[in-house]
Amino acid sequence: MIRTFPGYGTLGRMPLERDGDPPFLVPEETIVCVDCGGPARLLTTWDDENPPRPGDLAVYRCVDCLDRWDVVLGDPDDDLT
Repeated sequence: MIRTFPGYGTLGRMPLERDGDPPFLVPEETIVCVDCGGPARLLTTWDDENPPRPGDLAVYRCVDCLDRWDVVLGDPDDDLT
């Protein structure tokens, strides 16, 4: 099961552009584990030719409880308020 947490922290909310390419996302390296409150570190990597895009899956692992969190990257243009 994939759990999504729109707007949790600043995950996937930093659009960047390269020489006219469409914006790509920079996921946070660390998020807060929803279960225990410990730090969850990003496991997913992307290469320079295929940067993260909205809808991509970012996988995190909590260093305290070892829970895995699969987070779908959001679109920076979505209004979550």
